[in-house]
Amino acid sequence: MAIANWFVDAAKADGVRDLTPPKLHGLVYAAHGWLLGAAGKPMIVSPVKADRDGVFVPELRDAGCWGSRTVNEHVAQIKMDEARGVMSEHKPELAPDDPTVPALQWVWKTYGKLTAFQIAQHVREFGSPWDLIWNDEDRADDEAKLIPNTTIKLWFRDLSKMRQEQGRNAKLTDVQKQELKPKLEKTQRMLAKPDPDRLRQA
Repeated sequence: MAIANWFVDAAKADGVRDLTPPKLHGLVYAAHGWLLGAAGKPMIVSPVKADRDGVFVPELRDAGCWGSRTVNEHVAQIKMDEARGVMSEHKPELAPDDPTVPALQWVWKTYGKLTAFQIAQHVREFGSPWDLIWNDEDRADDEAKLIPNTTIKLWFRDLSKMRQEQGRNAKLTDVQKQELKPKLEKTQRMLAKPDPDRLRQA
């Protein structure tokens, strides 16, 4: 939730007015995936699930982050204040010097100006974690399905490797390499065909 609230602040700072719940879920998922793929570390502890529309983080949805209205305020948790014996609202935030902030800045720069539809297209690409889980021919029903972190990690690791290879082939400077953005449409053309069994396993 602190990650989501960081993106809410970033949208306000940059005047981005289309931060809908689906887009916010997509941004949190992208941040989680890129850190998993590049460093092998999860950005969030909550699970990520797939449904017909794309991916979502249940914790955010449970906190009221759903629907189509623009998210203008921090997502809040309702917790019991043991000292006072009443329920109170808590809005998790990251400290400015939190080590995840540079990664979030990169994700925002890469995805922040995209529409929710564009992010959803990227999330639902052929061979993506969502595609492998939701379009699994053995899926029994239309209930939301867990996307294993291993599946997310392998997909984003492939994207990370592709991005690094692009930088080497183009003989870019270090600064240019840092600014290189992943292509958000049809990345499957640039990746080796994923092994569905490898990616589906937790």
